[in-house]
Amino acid sequence: MSKLTSQDIKLVINSLLEMAFDAPESLAINVNYRSILPSLHVNVYGQENEVLMYQMVYFNDINKGLQDLLEVEAELAELIIKAKDYAEVAV
Repeated sequence: MSKLTSQDIKLVINSLLEMAFDAPESLAINVNYRSILPSLHVNVYGQENEVLMYQMVYFNDINKGLQDLLEVEAELAELIIKAKDYAEVAV
């Protein structure tokens, strides 16, 4: 793994973790990194335990892994925005 790409991946993973901390309580977000088979799993559940997102990103091909990770980040951001908008409307 090249140094720059490794740092980029760490930045995106940290961004995913920060997003999970800032998400509304209506979402349960799990972000798990596995070192034995370099991969990241992101699961998002709604209020009734419905699966809103289940993504696995593998880092065998580091460039594809980074691209997939950025797509997961965008999808998670969209889910959080929708949940926050829904919470504002419900109040």
